[in-house]
Amino acid sequence: MRAQGIPIPYIAITLLHDIEEDIWLPTYGLKGKLDASVQAIIADSTINMYVKQGPLLSTHTMPFEIKTGRSIAGMEHHAQTILYTLLAEEHYGVEVPSGLLYYTQSEEVVRVPRGRNEL
Repeated sequence: MRAQGIPIPYIAITLLHDIEEDIWLPTYGLKGKLDASVQAIIADSTINMYVKQGPLLSTHTMPFEIKTGRSIAGMEHHAQTILYTLLAEEHYGVEVPSGLLYYTQSEEVVRVPRGRNEL
């Protein structure tokens, strides 16, 4: 798994909220069909390599998008996932800082963080 080229040592999907979920956000005029909404535990590596510290664990609800075509993360896949984080955040009423893309051909999971200025 990677996030913008940074390896992530651990991810565990602990709960499946829903599959093929239709979410409508009238505030922004957005509608989407999420492949899945999951709850995941992510262990982020510490940034400072001089400080001995275990991974930082965080639990979040996030969209999980499955891509069967191309085996690489394209800009449109990232944009779709970022928009789905906004939909999921409004629908579930919790902070959704990132989404997950799963590429079936390469069996790769890509974490797509939602940047502050990207929406």
